[in-house]
Amino acid sequence: MIADVLAQAKRIVVKTGSALIAEDGHPRLAWLEKLAADIAA
Repeated sequence: MIADVLAQAKRIVVKTGSALIAEDGHPRLAWLEKLAADIAA
């Protein structure tokens, strides 16, 4: 099952585009915090 594979992984890479990470030259902190929380869950 995919959950088992992810649980055994030493590193997981989540690729996002720069348009998602920054807006008007500033990081989208609220979005990044939500992404981090979703990944940690």
